[in-house]
Amino acid sequence: MRHLSRRGIGIWIASCMSLLGSSSIVARAAQWTVIFRSSDPKLWNTDAGDSSKADGFATALDSAPQNVRYLKLERMDNGETVIVSIARKQLRKSDNLDDDLIWFGGASIRGPAGNRNRLLGLARKSWATSDAQDHLVARAPGKLNVGYRGWGFSKAASGDPTQTYSWAGSPISKTVFEISVTGDDLAFDEQPLLLNTKPTSPSDNNPKSSDDSSPTPPPEAAEVGLAGAGPTTRISKLQTSIEALYVIEQPAGGMLGLASRFILTATPGVAKDNNVVPVSFATPVGHEMGMVLDDVARALDVHYRLGGVEKIELSFEDKYTAKDGGSIGAAIGTLMLSMIQGFDIDPTVAITGDVTADAKVGRIGGVAAKLRGAADAGCTIVAVPSENYDQVKDAMVYEGTGIVMKVQVIGISTLDEAAAVCRSDRDAKLAHAINLFSQIQKSVKESPDYLYRTEALEKLRQVVALAPNHFSAKLLMLASQHKLPRLSAAASKYYTFVAVSEYWNTPALNQTSSQVSDYSADIALTKLRKLRPLSDMAVRPYIDSWIDDIQAYDEWRRGAVTAQFVNDKYQEVLNAATKLDANRDLAEKMLHQGI
Repeated sequence: MRHLSRRGIGIWIASCMSLLGSSSIVARAAQWTVIFRSSDPKLWNTDAGDSSKADGFATALDSAPQNVRYLKLERMDNGETVIVSIARKQLRKSDNLDDDLIWFGGASIRGPAGNRNRLLGLARKSWATSDAQDHLVARAPGKLNVGYRGWGFSKAASGDPTQTYSWAGSPISKTVFEISVTGDDLAFDEQPLLLNTKPTSPSDNNPKSSDDSSPTPPPEAAEVGLAGAGPTTRISKLQTSIEALYVIEQPAGGMLGLASRFILTATPGVAKDNNVVPVSFATPVGHEMGMVLDDVARALDVHYRLGGVEKIELSFEDKYTAKDGGSIGAAIGTLMLSMIQGFDIDPTVAITGDVTADAKVGRIGGVAAKLRGAADAGCTIVAVPSENYDQVKDAMVYEGTGIVMKVQVIGISTLDEAAAVCRSDRDAKLAHAINLFSQIQKSVKESPDYLYRTEALEKLRQVVALAPNHFSAKLLMLASQHKLPRLSAAASKYYTFVAVSEYWNTPALNQTSSQVSDYSADIALTKLRKLRPLSDMAVRPYIDSWIDDIQAYDEWRRGAVTAQFVNDKYQEVLNAATKLDANRDLAEKMLHQGI
């Protein structure tokens, strides 16, 4: 019987998530490297099995990533997880991680009969014990049966030679533990799992010589310089802000959208280099954000030379979450233009979009999640790249008209268009279009069937005539006439991925019978059946194969069908996936569609 929980769908995760694109501001989940997965601690720091094995896989520590910052210890029977800060050099030995936490790296403890227990895991000094009933994950130096309790492989304090297993200081049944490491920042949902708060610098993996006591400098924030062409422009606003949109990738593949106030602050004075005003992020950000900042600076340099400014800094209201992605570009450019031109930004506007060096606003990913995040944050207008019209359309087809009714989605193609949408003193036509659409929103809220009346259709046509890039009005016109298209192939495949991976990542699936997994199967099937009539015709056989597979697996858990029957159904999934990927024209089309 196959083991799909957590891993079996990995064969197609990469192709689905690549549809998100690199232009989203993403609070990225850490990318973990598994170095151990076994019920036998003797495999630690050896090369054993392969990464697809559910039990009996390990790699030698010499092959671990160089930039280790965190270690994750997970129980594979129920998915419970703890994370600690650790450096690569600490993996192969027992070490104090902070004043309370100990990492016990696979040491061997001799029992009273000469036997050896292998211990591997995390322990708390505050959980010290010599009670024979307790189970040690780490021993006190020189004392075989006195030590500390914690998480991982353990031994009875009584000296019993049997290998035992512990979690949160208490013994548990025999299980497989998985140990993985990362050099990335932790995502939102991973941060609460962090046991110790003492940070580990990546430089700890490359220790300095003993006579070098200089402190390690923090990572540098991305910085560019504005030199500018033409006459000097003295800025009229020292601080301005806008709501920027970003997404958080969930473990099962879905995305959560959030809005965060993005702030530009200019320090008055004279730049150290009179010809170059430094522009930087106040906190470290990812490489893609640094690249788009550089492109925005190039775009503005063509028109403006700044005067009276010592430096310009960009910061997020949410300053504790690591961020990256080029879709911050439109927000940077709009803030810069607000500072230079002196206009105020409408506080109810949110914006997203990549930017090129010629001031064009380019497409981004995670559109549906960002629209939801904007609405949840109370924004009323969302500026998105004009190139993302099809993704906005997919969002409405799948999630319903509410996603473009709650907020006014307006397309932008250049930084000047972004400024025109975001400024409080908009031109008369755009202001009239926004006001007219607000009337439609109010009428639909009072009477949902208003959208399908002739009066609503005429008002929507007026909005589009005034503002041709008013995506909400354009799409609601289609809905009011019952002319909505099917989902794109890319969106069809992505929503299939989300529905299936949520199901296969349910810990209770490892049980032969469970109300929890019954419920998760029902949810997955409901999502797939909702998706099927909306989906691209080319993707439907793939969706059908997953529906059949989930039903078969659920029947097997109840003893209604054989394991071979389930495996046959899974082979049909693989065949459908292969056929879908073999259609080169469709694959290229999906590559450009995005989500």
